[in-house]
Amino acid sequence: MRQHERHFGTERLRTDLRHHSVRSGFVAAAGRVLQILLQIGSVMVLARILTPGDFGVLAMVLPVTILVNTVANQGLQTTIIHRSELNQPDASALFWLAIRVNFGVAILMGASGPVLARIYHDDRITWYAAAWAFIIFGASTAAVHEALLKRQMRFGTVTIAHVCALAAGVIAAVMAALLGARHWALLVQIGVMELGRAGAMWAVSGWRPDGPRTAAAEGPDSLRTYWAGLAGFRLVSWLGDHIDRIVVGAIAGASILGLYDAARRWAWFVFIELFMTLSDVAVAALSRVQKDASIYRAYVKSALLPMLAFPLPASAFIFVAAQDVVLVLLGDQWLGMQPFLRLMCVAAFFGSIGRLSQWIYLSRGETGRQLRWAILSSPVLIVAVLVGARWGAFGVAAGFTTATVMLSLPNVAWAVHDSALSIRDVLAVAVRPAFGSILAALVLAGSAPMLPAGLPLLLRFAAEAAVFGLVYALAWTVTADGRAAMRRAFAVTRELRARPRDPGFRAQ
Repeated sequence: MRQHERHFGTERLRTDLRHHSVRSGFVAAAGRVLQILLQIGSVMVLARILTPGDFGVLAMVLPVTILVNTVANQGLQTTIIHRSELNQPDASALFWLAIRVNFGVAILMGASGPVLARIYHDDRITWYAAAWAFIIFGASTAAVHEALLKRQMRFGTVTIAHVCALAAGVIAAVMAALLGARHWALLVQIGVMELGRAGAMWAVSGWRPDGPRTAAAEGPDSLRTYWAGLAGFRLVSWLGDHIDRIVVGAIAGASILGLYDAARRWAWFVFIELFMTLSDVAVAALSRVQKDASIYRAYVKSALLPMLAFPLPASAFIFVAAQDVVLVLLGDQWLGMQPFLRLMCVAAFFGSIGRLSQWIYLSRGETGRQLRWAILSSPVLIVAVLVGARWGAFGVAAGFTTATVMLSLPNVAWAVHDSALSIRDVLAVAVRPAFGSILAALVLAGSAPMLPAGLPLLLRFAAEAAVFGLVYALAWTVTADGRAAMRRAFAVTRELRARPRDPGFRAQ
């Protein structure tokens, strides 16, 4: 019984789910801040040692690795986190099922290397893909262990392991780059980070699967159905999300793809980091309250606000200050990414709200409905990118951005259909950060030419950020609703220091 409670019990969370959710979200966010600082620091160093072409090799293999990781690893974790009841036989069955699936996927990924090398006309891809396949399989062996920790909202333990693994990976990558490893230095970072994290999960979790002969032959039908629907969605949506990178690499080569991929990653950086940080917390919390319509609606709106309040202004700021952002973060050899960066900022600004609909699908167990949306939307993205390819890499970026903007609201409408939410609920959350971001961007665009000529780069960048941030903050305080939202944010910080409430507590 103690064994079950230690690894599978979630009863303690139900006494005050809001408190545990807020605290877990804070811990995850704090840890993510450390990871972001490490990532930014490593990119600032590596971008000045390596070339855009070296990063382009990474970007050529990246779409395949994302597909493998999200379907076989993250998909499994989300399935376990969503499950309200779980036991040792179920978890062991999923572990061995995942081992079989991941082994087969790793073989396929390794075999894809020669195919990708022919598509991109770059022989370096063959062994790069094979090495990455080995890394992904090793990392996937800890997927169940990590999911069990997240399911119990032990995000502090998970976060420490992630930060330590990332720090080790950054150090290893910088050393490898200085020794002349070129594009392999980036893979060294990923390998040290992912395999180190997996080893830490095995060590701190304490859970061990039953042997393959004693474990159940398969997981429960509901678990396999959920995972299959989620995997199907990610498989279908993957092509729509990554067709732009594939096309740019095929028509323009590694150097242009390096610029394009960097532009896309930095435009979406703040949103993706927050999304990855809070997704497990959000899905775990929302899954527990999905049957109570009023609480579910309140939880979703509370979860969406920070996911829009920070990424939207970040995209707007980068759009206006693109040149200085590139110079500060990457250096002058990356200035060619500016046109891509501005287009991708538009895609991130409008597309963020659509991507948040994933939390609604996953928490309600509607992975089949999510899959149907991917089947409808992915062809739109693919056609837009292929049409844009007639005008080169910039045309690809324009096509991807146009399709992303067009699909955002339909995505939300599809997700909230027949739920406690309405599209008006979601848009009401988005209005204030969107308005504040646009206003701050306009003020910055008008005031930037007034900055003294010859101002050092870092001082100019700091001044631009200060002007933008001040205007954005003021946009929140001019209305009563905005001030109320800020008070709720401060209330959350007080809640972090409070003890869990009585079981009768309900979300306001």
